[in-house]
Amino acid sequence: MRQNPHRFLLIVFTLVLVGLGSHYVIPVGMFIVRCISGEEVYQFTIQVIRLVEKYGFRVVRNATDNKKTNQYMVEKMGGTGEMEYCVPNPCPLEGEDRPLF
Repeated sequence: MRQNPHRFLLIVFTLVLVGLGSHYVIPVGMFIVRCISGEEVYQFTIQVIRLVEKYGFRVVRNATDNKKTNQYMVEKMGGTGEMEYCVPNPCPLEGEDRPLF
């Protein structure tokens, strides 16, 4: 019987909060997926930013690796289709104009 060599290839998509002025790391979500699209990464990220800011955290930076799906998310956040070091906050609170780095 021939086995599929890719049956164990999974991605752990993880979102964490990391303190800038302190040393805490809070896992927000960990999703084990077989594959994930750039649009799904973007939607997950937007939902997490909205949720954590609703509870009083302020998202200042969005750090990722250079995976193609993460590049898509950053390009979509910027609205220009280009990789930018600074993008408009996709979920600004009322009266705020605070970018993400």
